[in-house]
Amino acid sequence: MVDIKCLLGDTTCELTGYPYHDLPGGWEKDVLGSLQAPVTVGNVHFLDSWRAAEFGGTSPNYAKYNPFATSLSTKGSTSFNSADVQNYPDWPSGLQATIQTLQSGAKTYKYQDILDKLQSGGIQVGEDVYSPGLAYWSGGTYGKSGGDIDTSLYPNYAASTSFHGAPTDPLGGQGLGGPAFTQPSQPTLPSKIPWAWIVISVLVLIFVVIRM
Repeated sequence: MVDIKCLLGDTTCELTGYPYHDLPGGWEKDVLGSLQAPVTVGNVHFLDSWRAAEFGGTSPNYAKYNPFATSLSTKGSTSFNSADVQNYPDWPSGLQATIQTLQSGAKTYKYQDILDKLQSGGIQVGEDVYSPGLAYWSGGTYGKSGGDIDTSLYPNYAASTSFHGAPTDPLGGQGLGGPAFTQPSQPTLPSKIPWAWIVISVLVLIFVVIRM
């Protein structure tokens, strides 16, 4: 989840994971780090929204440790549904399966387009992100065009450290790697309003009006 302070340019802001029951706070950093993609607010929202597109909200009906519903069978995984989406025994196992699925299908299933978008760091919060890779991944069921993720699908911008506990680094996570959080650039505003100059300007204006 993205702390509202991040969107307001506060450099002390925190990013924690979307409050699903199985994923640790900062799971997005683990995914992005494994893909060599920057940890930006836009990328975090994209991953959160992708997870929500697969399983919706905070519904208890979800595949364990499998944010995007891959069907890659690994040691210790079990079938979640008739489509053979897998439950994984822990987050490192689910992370590895997720990354392996994306990378192995980069060319054949056009998942490379998804990777390129994440690695560029150009995804913006609120953007509707289309990818032919997402269309294949979802079977044409995502968004308006069958292959787009609305990054505003993630519903809550408020601070959420209560879900997983305050993170120990900018994005929490399990320390599985990843670049540091990239703070969006913000305009520099004056720290104090020069009240003395405002008062002097008003007095001068009054004096000029009186003399007219």
